[in-house]
Amino acid sequence: DGVESTNVDVYDAIFGDGSDLMDIDIPDESALSASETTLWKTFQHKVAELTLQSCNVCSERDFGLSLRDGKCAFCRSDKGDPVFKFSAENNAHPRIDRPLSLQNLTEMEEMLISRVLPMMQVRYTRG
Repeated sequence: DGVESTNVDVYDAIFGDGSDLMDIDIPDESALSASETTLWKTFQHKVAELTLQSCNVCSERDFGLSLRDGKCAFCRSDKGDPVFKFSAENNAHPRIDRPLSLQNLTEMEEMLISRVLPMMQVRYTRG
């Protein structure tokens, strides 16, 4: 009772106890100019508006699929006779099952950990 014990770290004499690291002077003014701040807020607003869409037939996921009745443009043009080309019924379902630890990620977390976001433009030419 009444005895205070403290653990002595032998490395505190060499490296310090870290209390000096907490004295950080944070500047009052922003590092961004007024125009940069406006651009940053506009960027944040545009990112917040992005929604990842998914086709109900082929399970393609992208930001601008132009879905109608839950189908992307490719699946709308596919007549589905007797089944849709890239559907689960045709055993051509491209969706990969994710591990449980990766199933509840937000869209931003998915973008941060993804290695690649493939984007390409295909142009058809005659001749």
